[in-house]
Amino acid sequence: MALLTLEKLQSLAPDPVSQERAKQCAAPFRWQLLEGTERVLWGEFKTPVDPFYTAVDLQGPGFKCSCPSRKFPCKHALGLALMIFQKPDAFSFGNNIPEAIEKWIAGRDKRKEGISSAAAPSFSEEEKKPEPVTEAKKWTWDMLVAANRLDDMKQGAYELNIWLKDLIGRGLASADALNHENWNFISKRMVDAKLSGIGRRMRILADRIGQDNWQEMALHEIGQWHLLAGGILKLEHLEDLEQMEILQLAGANVKKDLLMEEPGISDTWQILGVSMSMEESLTARRTWLYGYRSEKFALILDFAFGSAPFDVVYKAGTAMEGMVVFYPGTFPIRALVKTRESVLEDVLPVKGFKILNQFKNYWKKAIASNPWLSQFPLALEEVSPVQIENQWFLADKEGTAIPCKVEGLSGWKLLSISAGQPFTVFGEWDGKQVLPLAAWQDDNYFELNVG
Repeated sequence: MALLTLEKLQSLAPDPVSQERAKQCAAPFRWQLLEGTERVLWGEFKTPVDPFYTAVDLQGPGFKCSCPSRKFPCKHALGLALMIFQKPDAFSFGNNIPEAIEKWIAGRDKRKEGISSAAAPSFSEEEKKPEPVTEAKKWTWDMLVAANRLDDMKQGAYELNIWLKDLIGRGLASADALNHENWNFISKRMVDAKLSGIGRRMRILADRIGQDNWQEMALHEIGQWHLLAGGILKLEHLEDLEQMEILQLAGANVKKDLLMEEPGISDTWQILGVSMSMEESLTARRTWLYGYRSEKFALILDFAFGSAPFDVVYKAGTAMEGMVVFYPGTFPIRALVKTRESVLEDVLPVKGFKILNQFKNYWKKAIASNPWLSQFPLALEEVSPVQIENQWFLADKEGTAIPCKVEGLSGWKLLSISAGQPFTVFGEWDGKQVLPLAAWQDDNYFELNVG
């Protein structure tokens, strides 16, 4: 592991604001303790009450702070690291490493080697005690909606089925299908019936009427709405996780405090890629994580209104030590980050499919479990980019290929990263195309987001 450099430190700041505030924290008078070794720095940042305990592992690098900031690394950790470059004389070296920090470093080294699955220890004595084992709760529909809301949803689903049958009976070329006001009317009715998830998708589809291939998109959406409405009407006859999946798609939200009670998965989570899209007045951000030991993919879905910044910043090409909790469902992908403890520099290659037919079989099982899957994680090893009639594909060693969702010179970027050799690619699969988000060649990470 290479030692931290000033250039690398500056690149790890989650945003320009954090970078500027870190400079303010890089002042010795703001700290009541500054100590370190060649490997690790630690200190106590002054506050009106209790100080923030902060540590920086110069190898990796890794950051840890007891402050409540949702940005990572926080300004205190960045400031502590910045001082070693600007004011190294402020540190007292040669002291014994505190036990908590020593265990933290040992845990990081073991995780880097893929040996240990234990979470990194913290500074306080209470946190050093082993946590009690928490069993996953049994999710039931009444954790998401009240009985009267479910009645409203069922009435809305009943009306939706009637509207869909009438629409299909008239045909997508009919005046009703092309009438924007007709779509707005049924969309508002869905919102009134507490089916906001369906209402939002209707409004999005209505804005695309008349665009290329909108009929194909409309038929796909109509099929999913019809299936979802049927699930709502027969909710009591379904399994618990099927009920949870359907209610969330319809618009019910899982309370985060309930989700945070779940045990979660502690791992070194690699931040593979971040993609953005606009949904009406909201900016949707999809952040894909990969557990180094669990070999699980997790999708962190966040929304921000208009141009407002997101509360938490995820930087593609880094990895964090933390715990992730998955939302309940038949094929859990969406997740919530419960804790974040440190940052590693290297994002190692994911383990993916080497044969595309293996992935296709896996995808069939996933879509049978949850037919509403839209963005699905796809990792492929030993594939090559090829261009056929202006369309780019990823081809495996057997010659099987899938189309890529790339435009302009993005396909040539893929080809240049591969350097004429098979490489590893991660992206979002929508059932027809893959949007490449990350690639590895000779263990070197490349952020793509080439869509």
